[in-house]
Amino acid sequence: MSTSAAYANLVINLHEQGYVHDFTIIGNNIWWIQGLCYLPMEDCEILECHEIPGITGSSKESFVFGLLATAYNVRGILIEHSRINLLCARQSKGRKSTLTLRPTA
Repeated sequence: MSTSAAYANLVINLHEQGYVHDFTIIGNNIWWIQGLCYLPMEDCEILECHEIPGITGSSKESFVFGLLATAYNVRGILIEHSRINLLCARQSKGRKSTLTLRPTA
């Protein structure tokens, strides 16, 4: 399966699981596109994290996150194409997973 097909299947699968909203990163906050508002990083939990190598045609990996905006109880997708270094902290069940931003070198 090609990288593009794997990416498309992943997004479709997340949509089927109820991740129907879209998020993007602006500055140090997450922009909820449908809600038209910023969300602080600490108000979002990572429920799923997937790494797809070379999706943008480069050697850099992309990350697809299934996020929960806790204050709104909304699940959605955040796709990051390595323009910043994202840490995906997946921890044991019952513990909050966090999204951390660090500037790239």
